[in-house]
Amino acid sequence: MNKKKISIIIFFWSIILFCLNLQINFSEDIKIMIFWTSIIFMLGIILYQIFYLKNTRFVLVEIIIFFFILHLLYQISYYGLAESDSYRDYDFLKTIINSHHIIIGPNNSDVAGWPLLHIFTSFITIIIKIDPLIIAKVLPSFIESIIAISIFLLVNTLYKNEKAALVSCLIVSTIPKFVSFESFFVRESFALYFFIFFFYILYISRQRDDYRFLALSIILIPIIVLSHHFTSFMLIILLLIFIIASKIIPFLFRSNANIDLKKININTFFILLLVAILFYWCYFTPDILKNFFQIYYEATGMKEVVSYGQQIGIGQTIVTLRGNILFYGFIFFNGILSLFLLIAILLKKQKHLIENVSFTFFLFFCLFVSSLSFFVIGSIIFPDRLLPFGWLVGAIPLSFFIFNLKNIKFKKIIVFVIISFLIFNIYNIDPKYYTGKGPLDGRASEKEYAIAETINISHPYYGYIGVSDAIYDIQRFEFKNGGMINPISTADFLNKSTLAIIYKDLYLHVLETEKIKSLTSYKRIITVLSYEHFNDINKICDVGDVFILTWKK
Repeated sequence: MNKKKISIIIFFWSIILFCLNLQINFSEDIKIMIFWTSIIFMLGIILYQIFYLKNTRFVLVEIIIFFFILHLLYQISYYGLAESDSYRDYDFLKTIINSHHIIIGPNNSDVAGWPLLHIFTSFITIIIKIDPLIIAKVLPSFIESIIAISIFLLVNTLYKNEKAALVSCLIVSTIPKFVSFESFFVRESFALYFFIFFFYILYISRQRDDYRFLALSIILIPIIVLSHHFTSFMLIILLLIFIIASKIIPFLFRSNANIDLKKININTFFILLLVAILFYWCYFTPDILKNFFQIYYEATGMKEVVSYGQQIGIGQTIVTLRGNILFYGFIFFNGILSLFLLIAILLKKQKHLIENVSFTFFLFFCLFVSSLSFFVIGSIIFPDRLLPFGWLVGAIPLSFFIFNLKNIKFKKIIVFVIISFLIFNIYNIDPKYYTGKGPLDGRASEKEYAIAETINISHPYYGYIGVSDAIYDIQRFEFKNGGMINPISTADFLNKSTLAIIYKDLYLHVLETEKIKSLTSYKRIITVLSYEHFNDINKICDVGDVFILTWKK
């Protein structure tokens, strides 16, 4: 009992230290040191409690808090929202709040087709009377944090092992895309919760033979369909893999594997979900078949679309030590942990083989398509969209196998790799978020909103993400008509537009690396930063490290 109390006290002191570090103006080196000290203490305490304490149910609360504060790192260092997708969803939210009604149909925007995040947020905003911008910043982080509850319930129901359930929650809580993108005000952050919750309710509805859970499973189908198109599509793939595994595995391994054949029969729910999604997609997008084949062509590289790796310049030299660690660490950890899962599955003689195979092969499906998208094919399905889904369920058998390993030495090695994986995932967080300097991609601060309220935009322009987001929010100037175009990535920079909003520090930050990676981009940066040497380029506004240039074509 004393060990439990002391560990909880240390954990919450680490939380306080973590939060104070974000508020107090220490030097950058001290901030980095305090950040990692608090993170190591929090992770260490949680892992100690899981592996060495008997009563561990309270650890779930600590993981939820840990998950939540990591999300907030991506929200508290600037005024506005993150990611342009967030502003499209936020614009739709404001429409609902102002008009008090919602219209779903083929003539509306794609955001309006999946409105549950916006309806839920508008309800909360009206009830508690808080600025919707604040709600939009914080709510996704809260929703993604409590996904740990659904994961815990699912894993504990499957394996009757709280420790494995807690390890699964901890792994998911550090996956980089969960920590960053899912903290943004986007539909996927809302839908992912129901991705796991639906599978959990579906599973126990058969296990407990309770009509109430069966009814809830049916109610959740329209919620899934109306939450997010891609998430519902991935759920169909997971259910399909589960159905195939439940048919094939008993036939292949019934003589030498301990398998409970009284598994949930999800065929009916799979058909209901599939029909609901297809019918709704056909209603919302009348030319769905045409669009589907366009997506297929792009997703399989049959169109002339470059791969994700080519788009982000993976073929170029990785200049910094951090860049090399992130790139090769990503390949190493995903490779070694997926290999471990494969070896564990091939051992065959274990309980829960259907679930373990289903979750593992769903992870392998995400890894396989991600690898193709990254290295080989031109695809609109990027790796960082697929892998979170894979690890959302891939962490489940991984945690189960840890507590079922008989070889102590091998078990210690795997635990060490997983702990390293957790630390590596947190290392993916850009230090700019916790050193007080804010993100260098220029997310919308008060400065960007001041520009958006002062400068009238009536034609295509060059601008970084933050200012384009603010302009869209204030002036509703669509992204497709201008903005979010980086001058250094555009060959005929001076011929495409006549106005550019330049974030000087952003270019200074990449100047030396661009000189090594791309001499052409380096020269464009020099042109932008040396505008005073060009007679036809004029500066019309200067807001600290941001200035606005105009010129004639």
